[in-house]
Amino acid sequence: MSALNFCQGDLLLLLDSSGSVTNFEFSCFLLFAADLLCPFSLGRGHVRVALLQVGTSPHLEFSLEGHDKQESLEESLQEALRGVNQLQGDTNTATHVAQQLLLKTRQDVPKLLLWLTDGVQPGAVEKPMSELKARGVSVLVVYTMHGNHQVLKRVVTPPVESHLYSVDIDSIDIITEDLREAIVRIVCAEQLSVVHLTSRSAVLQWRPFLTVDSGYELHLNSVSTNHPEIRKLLPRESSRAELSDLQPETRYAASLHPKSNNRLVRPPHFLV
Repeated sequence: MSALNFCQGDLLLLLDSSGSVTNFEFSCFLLFAADLLCPFSLGRGHVRVALLQVGTSPHLEFSLEGHDKQESLEESLQEALRGVNQLQGDTNTATHVAQQLLLKTRQDVPKLLLWLTDGVQPGAVEKPMSELKARGVSVLVVYTMHGNHQVLKRVVTPPVESHLYSVDIDSIDIITEDLREAIVRIVCAEQLSVVHLTSRSAVLQWRPFLTVDSGYELHLNSVSTNHPEIRKLLPRESSRAELSDLQPETRYAASLHPKSNNRLVRPPHFLV
C-alpha cells in the first residue's frame, strides 16, 4: 500500500507499559502500531505522531515534532522494538501529558489519542478522557481480551464499534485495516467541499488521494424528498465533480467513497 498523503492530523499513541502487560504483548503492540501507520505520509502538513509510554511515570519516546518523514517514524518504532525498556509499575494514563501534546498545538487539524493497553485495572480514566473528548480529541482504544470492557466503552468517542477493539494479542493484525479506516475517517473529515453552487447545479472538489488502481464513487441523496440517489463513478485521478439537474430549494447529502480492493471506505457525509 502506498502512502496516504491526503490525511492531516495529530495522533498520540498511548502505549501501556504497566506490569500487567507482558513483554510479548508490549512487543506486539509496537509491531502493530508500526504496521498500522506505515501507509500514512508523516510530518507537518500530513499526520504527526507521538509515542508516549505509560507506566508509573510517563515517558515520551518521541513528540509530534520529532518526525518529518515516514522513514523516520519506521526507524523510531524499529528502534523502540530493539531498545525501549518496558516501564512496568502501575497504569497511569498520563492525561496531563496528552493534553500538553494534543491541545497546545494547531487547533485546525483533527487530534486523536490511540490507547494500546491490556485494559486490566485501567484506573480512574473516565473523567480525564472525557475532558480530552470535550476538547475535540477523538479517543480510540485497542485492548486485550482480559480488559475492562465497560470502562473502556465509556472512554472512547462514538462510534464504539469502530473506535474500540478487544483482541487476542496473537492475532491483533486482523483489526489493522478496520482501525486504519477509522483513523482515515477522522483525519479526512473535511475532504469534500462545495466550490460552486446554483439552484440546479453544484461543483464538488477534493484533494485526490487514491493510491491504487481503482476510483471513486460519488453518492448524492436528497435529504427531504424521495428523489432517487445519484451515483457517479469517477477515475482515480479525479479531484472534482459537476452535478446538474438538481432540484431547486432541495438539500442534498453528498459522500465520496474511495473504492479500494473492491470495498468502500465509509467516509462522512456532507450537505450541499
